Amino acid sequence: MLEPRSKRFDELVFRSQNICEFASESEDLTAILHRAYDNIMVKMEELKAKRNGTCSLSHENANLESVNELQSPPRVRTRGRPKNRLGSKLDKQIANASKKKKKKL
Repeated sequence: MLEPRSKRFDELVFRSQNICEFASESEDLTAILHRAYDNIMVKMEELKAKRNGTCSLSHENANLESVNELQSPPRVRTRGRPKNRLGSKLDKQIANASKKKKKKL
């Protein structure tokens, strides 16, 4: 199950992708989206500043690690070496060599 922050991020990405696809159909729609984006960023910065003191949410100040933290799936640790269900190459060579020896005798 996703964390609440990751879930919110995924929902925002999905909705923003749909909006961007629609807005990219014409320059007028793109300009409207840019203005709306700028207005929303100002309002979000004001709200964030009221809650936590001064803070900037502009995309220029976002660091790569925080973006990757939201977008990367959690790391799954494996224990030991993975089992090779097909068998190792050396085992096959040994088995073939022993078969050849048995055939010769």
